[in-house]
Amino acid sequence: MAATMSRTLCAREITKKTRAADIELLYPTDIFSGCHNKYLSHTGRFIRHLEDFLQVKRKKLDVDGLFRRQSIAGGASLKNYLDTVSISTSIFSNTC
Repeated sequence: MAATMSRTLCAREITKKTRAADIELLYPTDIFSGCHNKYLSHTGRFIRHLEDFLQVKRKKLDVDGLFRRQSIAGGASLKNYLDTVSISTSIFSNTC
């Protein structure tokens, strides 16, 4: 128990020192949108504890929307792009 307390105190002390820096807790809303409620309830609790510990609020981020708006893959969705890249990579790696 003493070891656990010392790790906690150490982590809190480190957090106090880094709190002066801009800390952003990015929360990818689109990634979690298809998850089961049981998973989301655990994740939600964890994120709330993390927000309390870091004394910051999550910043919601739509990764796919950002990916499309920046036209990284010609306006394709992130899922379609990753599917294409992984297929290409897998075909390429199997031919070498």
